[in-house]
Amino acid sequence: MIEQDTIRLLRECDAGVKMGVESIEEVVDKIQDEKFRQVLVESRHEHDELDREIQRQLDRFKDEGDASRFKSASELTLQECHIVGRRILFG
Repeated sequence: MIEQDTIRLLRECDAGVKMGVESIEEVVDKIQDEKFRQVLVESRHEHDELDREIQRQLDRFKDEGDASRFKSASELTLQECHIVGRRILFG
């Protein structure tokens, strides 16, 4: 059986990824430097990919909780979410 802490952590990662996407969307069109804009576009794609994987895992664990209630606690970076996700998937 999956631990509730694992689901909570996935929800926090989900909220953090969503906040990252929102932040990128807010600024990407305002960036004048093409190289920096491309970095943000690539980061957005990585965030989208991670979000899909988090959703698959939450679906797998039959969790339909509201991740928004964890937003104040979600200070995980994209890299930390990747690490957590890999640990959950591969032990």
